[in-house]
Amino acid sequence: MKNEFVNSLQKIWKKIEKDYKKNRINSEHALQCVMYMQLRKWTDKERLTIFVEPSISPSGQESPFRPDFLIVKNDTVKYVIELKYWPQNYVPFETDWRKFYWWSLKQQKKVKVRTNKFEKEYEDYNVNVKYFLFGYIDNCFKNNKPNGAISTKGDVMDFIKGKEWRKSFSEEIYGEKGMKNLDWMKGKYIQAHGDVEKHFWEVFLVPKTIK
Repeated sequence: MKNEFVNSLQKIWKKIEKDYKKNRINSEHALQCVMYMQLRKWTDKERLTIFVEPSISPSGQESPFRPDFLIVKNDTVKYVIELKYWPQNYVPFETDWRKFYWWSLKQQKKVKVRTNKFEKEYEDYNVNVKYFLFGYIDNCFKNNKPNGAISTKGDVMDFIKGKEWRKSFSEEIYGEKGMKNLDWMKGKYIQAHGDVEKHFWEVFLVPKTIK
């Protein structure tokens, strides 16, 4: 049985690939604009609201962070989306994964969000994230082989099953010392990746059960 959101994303990512090949995407902001235009068709249909770079005020953290997109249903955060455009090399993903991990921490049942940068007040939103989406375009191939740690679905699965992530994510994160595990990805993490040289584009969801 196909996942409706993943199926929609695959169609959206195909359109983004076409735009990229027509030289319409030359920066992360351009990727964000095209992604927003495509996602709006889906969010409007599903009666969801999409916010661009809302300001999130983490508990115990002085400075806020801003996901590229936050999709909410009524007063509940349902989708968190981060984007990267990194055409000079394979993408540095650690910072964005740490942000996803923060959302998955058990104590994050509510979060303060400012959706308009001209407003001073933050509003309380419930947190019940259905999916984390990491969409990025990079240049990951070297000697005709993927060179990044998460460049393909197979790489991501190997990363989750292995222990390579422990050292990378050992730094303090929003009051928590590193990531205890990568269980937050299972059944929730979606990766949309496009390579600038080999034109390798794919969208996949990490399954709930990993053997």
